[in-house]
Amino acid sequence: MKYINDGILEETLVHEATHTSLDSRLAKKPKWIAAQKADDDFISKYAKDYPNREYLAESYLPYFAIRYRQDRISKSLVRKIKQAILNRIKYFDSLVLEMYPVIRREAPRVDQLFYSEDKKLMSISWSSQLGAKYIIQSSSDFSVWKTVVSHLIADTSLTSMSANLDRKVNTQEFYRVGLE
Repeated sequence: MKYINDGILEETLVHEATHTSLDSRLAKKPKWIAAQKADDDFISKYAKDYPNREYLAESYLPYFAIRYRQDRISKSLVRKIKQAILNRIKYFDSLVLEMYPVIRREAPRVDQLFYSEDKKLMSISWSSQLGAKYIIQSSSDFSVWKTVVSHLIADTSLTSMSANLDRKVNTQEFYRVGLE
């Protein structure tokens, strides 16, 4: 009841879920330790007081906030978090974590696709989910798909991407956007 009254129930659940789901898998990984050292800052007094046991959980909660619930915190807090834990953010982004139901497994809707033959520039925009990772692929026959770009993380509900294509596009080329 205290967590509800204090307005921190959801934060506490994410923090404790990080302990149960990620600590044993990630806390001693060299890349995680390197990210911690590269940031050279604690995200909270609690993490500073208990670095061996709280560093991961105290870092994941602000990561979750900026990646999936940015609309619930101030822009200045987003900037502070990104400055304090930039390398840990990159580390968490590199993980393949199942984020359902935060990220729904639904196909994005392409709003616009444009190709400039002169500039060999392809631009595409699609409806996206905040924090979701996307991949763009192309095919000339719908059976063999080649990755144009991957690991695009949406930070708005409409994501756009432009890419210089170092090749001539086939007269019949298809593109798709999917969740990674």
